[in-house]
Amino acid sequence: MILIRDDDVILHSSGKYKDKEFERFKYVHEQICRAPTKLLHCPAILCKEIQGFPEAIDYIKIETAAGRMRPYLHCLDHTDWTTNSNQTIKDMLQECDGWFNEYLNCQYQVWATPWGSTSEAAHQAADWLGVRLETTDETIDYKLAVKAIRQHGSVDILENRTVLMHWWEKGLSIFRYNGE
Repeated sequence: MILIRDDDVILHSSGKYKDKEFERFKYVHEQICRAPTKLLHCPAILCKEIQGFPEAIDYIKIETAAGRMRPYLHCLDHTDWTTNSNQTIKDMLQECDGWFNEYLNCQYQVWATPWGSTSEAAHQAADWLGVRLETTDETIDYKLAVKAIRQHGSVDILENRTVLMHWWEKGLSIFRYNGE
């Protein structure tokens, strides 16, 4: 299985997708679902920002329950929480855990930090809550993933990897391979 980590779910857009953020997010998810045995959508949720998109919350809840999504925590908001104290990070992670349980009926297992940031306090807080902290070092950028697929001729080259993308990025040609 190839995990598609989709960061910044969902920030308000000032560009091409302004007032169409949910539609774009849904389109990206539907493209990932074209290869259900090869790809799994892992949207990295911003708990405060997504509240401006109630339809996205409902959609993620339904798709998660159906097994077509595995939501990650991105953060409470789009700031670097890893620079805070261990207790402040724990409080934020617990608040997000409560939000996931209340609104998505699930618990997150991965904290995919914004900008791939990390710190000892962040790792300790994640360990304390029993979640894995994932930085961008553990992922492959989707543009590099597409290049690897083209060279190899199959998405199988990415098996057991996590591809990092953002729902608002252009050129999502990785999905043209449709798992073949």
